[in-house]
Amino acid sequence: MRRHKLGTRDRWIGNFGTYKGTFPSYPNNPGSTYTNPGGLALDDLVIIAQVGVGLAFAFRTDNQGPPMSIAEIHQNHEILRQSYPGARIISSSFQNFLEDVWGIADELQLFDRDISDSWLQGIGSDPKRIQQYLALQRALSTCFERNLCTIDDDQLIDASRFLIKIPEHTWGLPSVNDEINWSNEQFQKVVNTAQSYNNCRMAWFEQRDFFDIYLDKVRDHPLYNIIQDELSTAFNNVTRPNLDHYKIVSSTETFPLFRDSSNPIYVSFDKNLGSISTLTRNDKIYWTDENSQLATYAYITYNETDFVELSNTYGNPGYDKPNSTVNANPVSRVWLPTLKNLYQSRNNENIFLALLNIDADAINLYGAFNEIWLTYTFLDEKTLILEWLGLNKTATRLAEASMIKFLLPMQPSCSLIQYNTKVDVQQAATGSSYYQRGVDAFSCQTSLSSKCFVTIYVKSFDTPIACPILADKEPTALPFPAPGNSPPLDGMAYNLHNNVWDTNYIYWYPLVSGDESWRARFLINFDGSCS
Repeated sequence: MRRHKLGTRDRWIGNFGTYKGTFPSYPNNPGSTYTNPGGLALDDLVIIAQVGVGLAFAFRTDNQGPPMSIAEIHQNHEILRQSYPGARIISSSFQNFLEDVWGIADELQLFDRDISDSWLQGIGSDPKRIQQYLALQRALSTCFERNLCTIDDDQLIDASRFLIKIPEHTWGLPSVNDEINWSNEQFQKVVNTAQSYNNCRMAWFEQRDFFDIYLDKVRDHPLYNIIQDELSTAFNNVTRPNLDHYKIVSSTETFPLFRDSSNPIYVSFDKNLGSISTLTRNDKIYWTDENSQLATYAYITYNETDFVELSNTYGNPGYDKPNSTVNANPVSRVWLPTLKNLYQSRNNENIFLALLNIDADAINLYGAFNEIWLTYTFLDEKTLILEWLGLNKTATRLAEASMIKFLLPMQPSCSLIQYNTKVDVQQAATGSSYYQRGVDAFSCQTSLSSKCFVTIYVKSFDTPIACPILADKEPTALPFPAPGNSPPLDGMAYNLHNNVWDTNYIYWYPLVSGDESWRARFLINFDGSCS
């Protein structure tokens, strides 16, 4: 896995206090000679002049394993001796290095910005797997809250070994080794017969097995039933909604909700997109305008022009669909849905359904869903449960992503919520991957006037990747460096799935029958006031 080069030595700030640490660059393999030092080049060393200690990041790079011989270690030492003839060279550890420099820790640069892993969005290539993992996280939290789980529980400690494989990045084989069969028609002819495809599929199935192994390890533990409850909520009844108790309503109508409240709200839906086009309390407190809507679904396709731009910025990190242009000629495009029908519950006027369809070409030539449903359940004047439901996705090898967008007026400021810590979206580390961020939730605030502001908080239960949306831009599943300090935002999106890979992660989805439909749920709190 590759990282962007960030810096040398820092103090880190987080919800758990202040840490001391280093973040060396992610270098190449150690070289063979002083004139060809590879990852032991002087620019890659961390030198703490105050205490006369330096750190050489002297282990082999991505997926290379440990040194092959003692001679290889001696060779590394010799390169460093020639760089620093008077130095004492010691094979050691990060921990020992930090202990040596601990006395001057307060002199080190204070670092409190978000560093985003440039391979982060790959977890979105298998929505089922990450949905299971998030369900398990919630179940563990519930188990501890109920005092049914403890940190010294030997059974849980033993089982936890199998969780490590779920979020890490090597999910499968390096490549399917096919640069010809890119179109959906070609792909369907080989996906179930070509050995390279079967090999990749089996590797991804093996990765999914780690979740089942964990379940087996806790089968006789109270945690097991809590996990099953979470899984049932996430995966049961992933089908078209029952419309028996709904009526079709006009998409041009404005619906007053909670009329008996002291703060009723007024809602309307975009006649083309089915997203929330109006959410307002009064003429001074509102969360939408003509350019800003909530819960807008977008399906995005990429082509090799996008990957060329990425390669020019970032190098060749495993993103691409090589030779897809000549064999399938995909377009780089944002595909927006069309609202087919809007429904309101006959039993509860605060519940709405929007049925969306998308262009047939997006379905037949790419990987779009045959149907998309948005369920809006307003619980009170400040709380909305949103459920996105995608039905019958087409399997494709071509690059794609789905997003659900939340835009606010007047260029909001937004924060990531990570382990109960707020992190400013716009203050990302220089050179870090900016456009995909791992979160529990995000929040945004915007000033409507000198006296009035509104906020929105969006927690996801099923997808953990949030995507900042720069002003007048679309969200993306491709990693690019942070675009300078405090770039203006239009809002945030959640990535529902993506396929932009040519290594490790899943190269097409659905992977197997049963994967083609799934839901994503969001808890949305909106508030505002005037002074």
